[in-house]
Amino acid sequence: NPRVASGVYRSDDGGVNWTRMKRGLPSIRNQGATDIVLDPTNPSTAFAAFYGSGIYKTSQANSVDPLWKKLNVLGLNPNEFSRISLGISQSSPQIIYALVADNSDDAIINKFYRTIDGGNSWERIPLPGRANSSPWEDDSIGGQGFYNLNVAVAPTTPDIVYLSGVS
Repeated sequence: NPRVASGVYRSDDGGVNWTRMKRGLPSIRNQGATDIVLDPTNPSTAFAAFYGSGIYKTSQANSVDPLWKKLNVLGLNPNEFSRISLGISQSSPQIIYALVADNSDDAIINKFYRTIDGGNSWERIPLPGRANSSPWEDDSIGGQGFYNLNVAVAPTTPDIVYLSGVS
């Protein structure tokens, strides 16, 4: 439906009705949410990734109109990325990973970040790279990041992370 804005929606009646969350989140139609993760030990804390905008956090996910705050991820500059995928550690929920694709036509998956303090600070982690014959840069795991992009954290070992891309 073209009249429906993209974003993060919530339902408190089992999915019968949905309300778009707005406070602190991007309102531009093409900056839709690409991923959302919840803290497994505190469902009031949620992280949402927005296409071309960044990562947002709320500690009020269970309230009627939660306030979201954009996180400062160093090296993640507007207009230089597209889709973001998030992975949160089930055993250490302060550890969150973000896999990011650039905004080129190939949507090259070329940025990978980790926070160990619930989003307050982020560090960039080098990606394994591709074969030298690749048309993409060395610090990437391929293209099609607009679609083939996922990060998952091992349930009991937060240092084991699985990434997906196109090789």
